[in-house]
Amino acid sequence: MKTGSEWAGESEGLAQYRIRPLPDGRGSEGLIETAALTEPRPLGSGLRAEFRRSLETACSTFTCKQSYHSDEDAGLFWWGRRFRLPMIALMCWTAMAAEPSIRLPISALAFSPDSKTLAAGGYQEVLLWDLANAKLARRAGAGNLTGQIRALAYNNDGKLLAAADGPVRLLDPATGQVTATLGDAKDETFALAFSPDGKILAAGGADAVVRIWTIGESAKPIELKAHTDWITSLAFSPNGKMLASGSNDRTVQVWDTSDWKPIVSLPQTVSEPVTGVAFSPDNTGLNFTVAGPDERSIRVWRTDVLEQKEVNGRKPNIKFTRPFDTGSCLPQSVAWVGGPRPRVLLACTDKTARAINANGGTLATMNGHQDWVYIVTANAYGTQLASGSADGTVRLWNGADHTPLAVLMQIRPRTDECVWVPAPVKKK
Repeated sequence: MKTGSEWAGESEGLAQYRIRPLPDGRGSEGLIETAALTEPRPLGSGLRAEFRRSLETACSTFTCKQSYHSDEDAGLFWWGRRFRLPMIALMCWTAMAAEPSIRLPISALAFSPDSKTLAAGGYQEVLLWDLANAKLARRAGAGNLTGQIRALAYNNDGKLLAAADGPVRLLDPATGQVTATLGDAKDETFALAFSPDGKILAAGGADAVVRIWTIGESAKPIELKAHTDWITSLAFSPNGKMLASGSNDRTVQVWDTSDWKPIVSLPQTVSEPVTGVAFSPDNTGLNFTVAGPDERSIRVWRTDVLEQKEVNGRKPNIKFTRPFDTGSCLPQSVAWVGGPRPRVLLACTDKTARAINANGGTLATMNGHQDWVYIVTANAYGTQLASGSADGTVRLWNGADHTPLAVLMQIRPRTDECVWVPAPVKKK
């Protein structure tokens, strides 16, 4: 393996990978940062496990003190096309002392309903940031979770926090304890969503099945099977009547929550995977992001089309969606900002988070991250926004003018070494 700033190409089993030496590393210390398949393969749920085993074997050749698994690496190439798929970064080093500082990608964020806490996905734990006192409140689930946290969701009263670390866990934010594990972890879970009343939790992931749990009941989950590839995102409508699921199969399925039957499959034509879904606060629209070489856009579906009547023998096109091109932004997720100034947030591969209006026009571009932005979210009042990135940091933004408020980061995984860096105060 080459050292310094150069990259080295290696292969092991199913995986080809490149190693970037850590800035403060020595010898064979480094980060397996990007990876590719050694042969074209259908992207089924079993592929990820095989790919992971190959990279774990590669990592073992470096006499690692420890291996960290991060499932948010955007470096999978398949038949020459780039996909935003959860993959693996294995961080290895040989030094037994003076561990290097490592910040893992942040791909899961959630504000508590009272907007006092921001939950951020870590490795084998959820970091709960106290926003009022500008500090880390606790590391929820530490010692009881098994992998990188890929999705987070609070229930309506903030007394439950769902986290996906492979299986789906329920945590008590007040104590940080895991209170329940839902179902068997057959594969990775990438998306979570609570219904507005907090009684139902939806989960989806690599096996292409949406599972519906009723909180407090021991019955097996309802399984919704319409997708053919990984589920990347989930969202309930604010009135609770619909659930939307986005997938790498290039569709969004909209479900009726009264009987869990499909309402519509969107859109008519789309050429790239769906990376995010979000309903507007007023229930009138569903936004979803599409990301790939042939299309990078945010699309809008009007929910009121379901109520339109046939006119002059012509039925309404209930599958019509309106696309807005996102330019240099390959959108990774989408979120609505509520409050008096509703708008849409996008997480972008050009290292920015963006706020756009209903017509796709950019209202603000939030700069500061040093790598792809994977996740964006807003508090219930629209007064604070947050973004998580592959650079391992969370950035807080002022919801009024989109200016930076602070940078939050964990210096080393699974430790209390966390810092809150306030943004510089601009001189008047």
